[in-house]
Amino acid sequence: MVTSLLDSARSPCDWLAQAARRWPDSPALVVQDDTLDYTRLNLRTAQLCQILRSCGVEGGATLAVESRCASLLLFLLHAALAADFVLCPLDPRLPKQQRTRLVELARADLVLSEDELVRLVQLAEASTSTSPIHGSERPQPVAAEGSQPVLDRPRLLIATSGSGGSPKLVRLSDANLLASVRAANHRLRLSRPAVWLACLPLIHIGGLSIPLRCVFAGACVALQEGFHAQSALDHLHRDQVSHISLVPAMLAQLLDLAGRPPRALRVALVGGAPLSASLARRALAAGWPLWVTYGMTETASMLTVRELTAADDDPHQLGIPLQGFELRLVDERGEPTSAEGVIQVRGAAVCD
Repeated sequence: MVTSLLDSARSPCDWLAQAARRWPDSPALVVQDDTLDYTRLNLRTAQLCQILRSCGVEGGATLAVESRCASLLLFLLHAALAADFVLCPLDPRLPKQQRTRLVELARADLVLSEDELVRLVQLAEASTSTSPIHGSERPQPVAAEGSQPVLDRPRLLIATSGSGGSPKLVRLSDANLLASVRAANHRLRLSRPAVWLACLPLIHIGGLSIPLRCVFAGACVALQEGFHAQSALDHLHRDQVSHISLVPAMLAQLLDLAGRPPRALRVALVGGAPLSASLARRALAAGWPLWVTYGMTETASMLTVRELTAADDDPHQLGIPLQGFELRLVDERGEPTSAEGVIQVRGAAVCD
């Protein structure tokens, strides 16, 4: 049976607080050889919310952050939901002109660098270590007093490149995130005590969706800063990882190092680029539980996912859409076609 917060937490703003109440001692995050249960993750998030408030980040504000640090971005994602602000993660490796343009498009109220973020998170950690928790005195995240988050208001502003290569922002609301997480968790049957190894960048929706899916299900995130094949293998074995998200190049590196996966691994999602038939055959022969996925930022991550079950399975076939998505193929006139064409998508997870 899949256990989730599906019936009791309608807004993503409630997910972490409800997870801390429902599964207080369950592992929530493994990061830098430290394991936080849901109580500690909730407490640290609450402290970060308070610190951000002191910097002027109020409910409804937009915070742009220039960092690729996975742990910083994960805490800020939870804080954005708990304190009801909008998060815009920006890749610091982008040219300064592009970052400036994206900040303008986001209409950011505050822009923080990675160094500034590190200082704030360290303050939150210090506050947590000096705040003992007794019995039921578990602090809740600091949401705006008396406020009710609006599900269709933007929560994440994710940078992508347009057809001409110029940067743009995709606006994803709580309603988009809720629909995406529900659909993905239902198809993947994600539940406690699953452990998802997150080694994709959290500046993109593919990485950011992992902690959202896990907190919704009460599962644990094992967080890796960047992708290193040997480190990923260590995590897979040490943390009893059940789920992992990869691009094909990552899968190839893991196969070169290890061959067979550990027994605990149930789902290896592969997306972000086409998976070649030869690599798929090689991975399946070695026992990797491959699921090919297709999605985009505008659909709040994946919209189709399919398990590969045989060595001759075609990894380019997308499979049926996730629950809540409708797809059709149209020609250049916008008419449905069975030949080559453009994929049109609609559903609650699709951005406006």
